[in-house]
Amino acid sequence: MDGEPVRGDSWHRELLLRMKSPTTHRPALLSEELHDSLNEYLRFRHVFRNAYSFDLDWQKMSPLVLRLEETFKMLEKVLNDFVK
Repeated sequence: MDGEPVRGDSWHRELLLRMKSPTTHRPALLSEELHDSLNEYLRFRHVFRNAYSFDLDWQKMSPLVLRLEETFKMLEKVLNDFVK
């Protein structure tokens, strides 16, 4: 991102932070809302990878599952606009 690779254990989080922050060369790619939504998926990924499947709670997961298509479409639009 911006010619600087993201490194380290929290590179996913760092990438999202960079994408929501404008620079002198580009506007912010992610709105605060989209950043927060993607960050929720990132946290879920961490829980999913570190928990057994029987520990997953539908009450906690359902908002992410139900918003997945909308979130993906928002991200796709943002990225396509950026590439243009």
